[in-house]
Amino acid sequence: MRDAYDRHISVIKGILEHDTNNRDYFSRSSGNETKEYDEEFDYKHFERELKTLETRRVKLNQAIQLSNYGTTITFKGEEITLAEALELRKKYLHDLPALKERATRAAFKTTVHKEERDIVQRPKHSFKDTYKEYLEQLEGLRTLKGLIHSANHATTVKFKDEI
Repeated sequence: MRDAYDRHISVIKGILEHDTNNRDYFSRSSGNETKEYDEEFDYKHFERELKTLETRRVKLNQAIQLSNYGTTITFKGEEITLAEALELRKKYLHDLPALKERATRAAFKTTVHKEERDIVQRPKHSFKDTYKEYLEQLEGLRTLKGLIHSANHATTVKFKDEI
């Protein structure tokens, strides 16, 4: 429903914000023309409609947030709200690239060739441990996404659509 509101708002904003003096970029006509709103188009009506839709969108978001705080899931043996699960998912998505990079660096040792001897620099982190941690994070994210998806389909939001 949120997507439907976003699309509807986008269409109305596009019409209201359209520059009637500029010709279309792909138009083949000369610069001697102007665009004006047609008599059927009621600008004031659509300004009011846009404000109404934006207000409904805010109310829908509030209803979704209330529902997210009232809905719980069990993740790794712990009961958490859907709102907490969404924040945890965001943390997983943020942390995974750094963990991937650390695992990649841990896979290699560096050998510095000096005049008479080679100096071998081992990685700061164990590859096995880092890779295991990466796989655990990946599995945690996959599990969490599945739980969030299931909760989203099982939960209803108390919102009366007034369209």
